[in-house]
Parts: sequence; C-alpha cells; structure tokens
Amino acid sequence: FLMKNNLLTVLGFYLLFAFQVTKAQSNDTLAVNQLGALINADGSLFQGEFPDYYSLRFPVNNPISHNLVYAGGYWLAADNTSVGGNLHVAATMFAEQGENDFSHGPVADVYDSAYDSRYNRVWTVTQEQINQHIVLYQTSGYVMPEVIATWPAHGNTDNNEPAYLAPFIDVNNDGWYQPQLGDYPAIKGDKAIFYIVNDARFPHASGGAAFNVDMLNMVYAYHVPSDPFLQHSVFLSSRLVNRSSQTYLPVLGMWLDADVGIPSNDVTGCDTLLNVTFAYNRDSIDQTGFDNRPPALGCILLNHSLYTHVHTYNNFNTLGNPSEPEHYYRLLHGLKKDNTPIFYGGNGFTGTVPTRYMYSGNPATGEGWIAIAPGALSGSLDIRTMAVAEPFTFLPGQSICFDWAFTVAQAPLAATLPHLEAVSVLKNYTQQVHNWYNANIQNCPVEPLITGIETTPNRGFIKLYPNPAQNQLLLSVQSDHLQLAQLYVYHANGCMALQQTQNLTQGENIIELWVNRLPAGMYFVEVLMGKHVWRTRLLKKD
Repeated sequence: FLMKNNLLTVLGFYLLFAFQVTKAQSNDTLAVNQLGALINADGSLFQGEFPDYYSLRFPVNNPISHNLVYAGGYWLAADNTSVGGNLHVAATMFAEQGENDFSHGPVADVYDSAYDSRYNRVWTVTQEQINQHIVLYQTSGYVMPEVIATWPAHGNTDNNEPAYLAPFIDVNNDGWYQPQLGDYPAIKGDKAIFYIVNDARFPHASGGAAFNVDMLNMVYAYHVPSDPFLQHSVFLSSRLVNRSSQTYLPVLGMWLDADVGIPSNDVTGCDTLLNVTFAYNRDSIDQTGFDNRPPALGCILLNHSLYTHVHTYNNFNTLGNPSEPEHYYRLLHGLKKDNTPIFYGGNGFTGTVPTRYMYSGNPATGEGWIAIAPGALSGSLDIRTMAVAEPFTFLPGQSICFDWAFTVAQAPLAATLPHLEAVSVLKNYTQQVHNWYNANIQNCPVEPLITGIETTPNRGFIKLYPNPAQNQLLLSVQSDHLQLAQLYVYHANGCMALQQTQNLTQGENIIELWVNRLPAGMYFVEVLMGKHVWRTRLLKKD
C-alpha cells in the first residue's frame, strides 16, 4: 500500500479475408485531446509498469507532460450475509503490486492459453478507421484494420462465455458480427479503447468473495478544439453483467490515488449537486511544474447520483488503506473502517453530524467544509479519493451501466489563487460535460444483445403478437412457478429500447408492451428468468 513506485465459425472468415496485422496489446494510451489515459486489460486505470508506474498525463501536447493519477479502478461490494451469503468485494488498488481482484476477459468455464490469447488485450479503434471501413469494405485491395477484424463481438459459448460482448453495428441485422459484410464496431467518441474484465478467475486480494460479474468497458474521448471541456475530458462507460445466480444489493465506487503534482500536496472535495469528486493542490506552488498553475482533477458520475465521497490516507488509521473486506464495504458506504460515521467538519473523526460526503464545501469561496481549512486533515497528505454511486439491485443475469468522465481544468493565466480557481473552472467544465452527455450520449446506448447466463431455445416459452407490431405488443410468457422476469427490447444494432420488470404467475402470462415510440426496424425481445434467457425477433412497423 505504501509504495508509490459455436461462434468460432463466425470468426473463420479471418482465413479468407485479409486484414492489417498489428500486435495485440495488453494496454494502450488514449490520447485524442489534452489528456493521455493509460488503460489496461486487467481493468486497472492509469496504472503502468516500472519505471512509468502511472499515467493520466496532462497536457499531452507538452514535451513535459505531468501525471495526475498514480492508480485507479473500481470497488464493488455487497453484503449477502443476511441471506446466508458472504461479504462480496471486488476491488482494484495497486495492480502492479498484485492488488487487483479483476482479470481480463469474461466469466468462463476454462481460463487457458486460448482464452488468454483472446482477451488479454485492449481494442483501440478510431472513428476514422470505422468510417473508412464503411466506405471501402467491398473494395478490392482494402486491408481491414486488425482491431475491426478481431473486435470481440462474440464470446465462445462452448466455454460458457456470453454470446454477445463488444457492441457493434449489424448492417444486415442477422445477429452476428461479420465485418467482411460491412459490420463494424459501435464506439463513442473520436477514439475508443474497449476491454473486458471479470472478478471470477482468481482469489481476491481484497479478501472478499467473488461476484461472478463481467464488466464491458469503453474508454473514449473527443477531439473538439473549440470545446475546452471536451478537450480536457476522458469518458468511461462500463456495463456490469451479473453472471451469477445470486441477487446482490451492491455499491460501486471509482477509487483514485490522485497525485496532482507531488503526492504529498493534494487535497480532495466533492460537489453533490454536480455529482463530482475532485482533487486539487493545497497551494498554488507545484514542485513538478504546471507553470505554478496546478490543475484540478474531477471524477464525474454522469448517469447515477453521488452516494458517497470519501477522502482516505496512505496510512492504516480508520480512514486509511483497507486491509479487510469489511473495510472496503464500509468505506463505500461512507463509514470509517471501524464502522463508525464520518462527521461533518474538522478532519471527519469527531463531531455530531454524520455525513457521507467529505469536504463538500467550495474551496474557491471558502464556504462549507473544505480540506484546506485549519484542522481539516489528519496525517499523511498522500491522499486517495473515491466517488461512489447510489446502491442498486443486481439480479441474476441483469446488466447495469455506469458512465463517468475524468476532467482536468486549469485556472486562467492571470489567476491570483490558481489552485483554487482551477476548482471553479473544473465545476464549470463539469456542468458542460453533463449538458453534453445529456444532449448527445444515451445512457449506455450500445447494449449486448444477450445479458443472461444461458441462452435457451424458445420452445414456445415466449410468443409475440401482433408481429409486425405498430403500437401495442402482447408478450406471452410461460412460467412454471411464481418468479420475477426481466424483459428487454433491443434494436438490431444493439441499442436497448425498452426494459421492464414483471412478476410472473404459474402458467401463461400476457404482458403488454407499448412500442409506438420506437422507430421502425428489426428488434429482439428478450425474457430473462432465473439463469435462462429466451429471445425472439420483432418487426416494428411505422
């Protein structure tokens, strides 16, 4: 802690179709605008190997780029002990030191060399490559980029991998990724990195029980010089899929060991109205450069509310490094490691008003509880920050999406207190990022067509009528007993159009769905019951 230093046939076309061969990489850097983000196949964010341990670089167009984060990654925790289960924790801290509960690829039966060759990598693709493929894929002499040819759209179902993984545009609506017929990856941004992780393969360094969860992740960025907030942002979209037979009530947090300049000079804060946590310099002098204009770094929740912000230390006090599964769980819930509350004011250890939001005041104005106030810090200034989304219900086979942005901001050149004015600029960027996301990006618009554990032949379990449908759709579902079902309607391009939860009785259940607002086209209707998924096609007409 204390150190800082059957689908195989679909792929057979590779033997018949030329593509540009490049070496697959277990990590890559997304550098489209002013931020350079190192992404690893094991799910650890901004973490490199010696001597370049960490990498969220800013600005990338400067010969002397600076790292803003030493390490980062997800924490996921749920307490199932009340139903005879375990304390489940899947977390990443310092991956280069073996402190990572996640591994590359989806949950599977066998993790062998063939599996590793498929998934121990990231897929980096640009919109320019995709546009060129759309135009030229039928052209004689066209050499398909390796990343498009090997895009991990489908898992090996013989190995209990999901049939659908990476999102893609299915040009002929046949349900299979065939880039030689014009299909192509569905990405966001001008450049994206896609990777898949699971928490089931290895024993957990955190000590917690495994969830058996897949995470399908896309990091992306835009090159829009006219919009500073986009030039200073990297986005992350993560789809979590519950591949187990258990229902969880988990919380998910983004843990960051932020080092804005030197590690011993950082503090943190949060803005609950903007759903952002941030790290900034304690003073305006940064020993590593930045022209004495140290930036502020924000971690923004885009499609969930901020549930907790915790500021922890690089020590082992009750707001220090976790060493037991309970510590992760409690910190994610805004409690100290000893299960006592964090109190508003001072250093959070004493007081009368419990809070889940540390340092929720405004550093630029000095209003509220801020980390630079006298007596507000405790111990080491090598701090970590964590943004936690509100708890959610996670049913077997269910998927849920979390969208984030990492944004950096500097104060104007003439700023008198640049370390504090950087926070004001960051909050302005944060609002613009939210506006951009709400106007231009759907909540995880690209969905896998199958989210369950086991795809089961229909055999009359579900029926649709009328089909084609224009306004009202009736779905007949056969059930052997009382149970809960998840209903999904996906467009053929992979976008989720409708989602509904339904209580089923024994026998035939008639469920009413309204599709009048859906555009005309081919859709898939999917019913998830327990560990089984039934799927059928729907034609929506005008």
